[in-house]
Amino acid sequence: MKGWQQGAGVGPTIFRNLRILLQGTALSRFENHASTIGAQTIAHAFSCLDAMTAEIFVLRPDKAIKKLIRETKKPENLSVNHYVNRLQVLNTYLSLLPGNISP
Repeated sequence: MKGWQQGAGVGPTIFRNLRILLQGTALSRFENHASTIGAQTIAHAFSCLDAMTAEIFVLRPDKAIKKLIRETKKPENLSVNHYVNRLQVLNTYLSLLPGNISP
């Protein structure tokens, strides 16, 4: 949504586009927040997205993922070297999760 111009028609356009992009639980939670805010402005769109994201993601998703990675067992048909490489790649993705401070 970078580069969107401020104007009377921009807010409703962003809301319409978000409704096209979101599905299932994300869409219903977005709609719940959108119904309580009133005017469809850019700031309200970001507010709805933030509220929806806070409900869907756990507070520290990196901790939950780290626990899953620690408890994962190596498949029998995978070499140790390949398995360790996959775990290292997953570990690099942790920094991309919301709320993560460090991998």
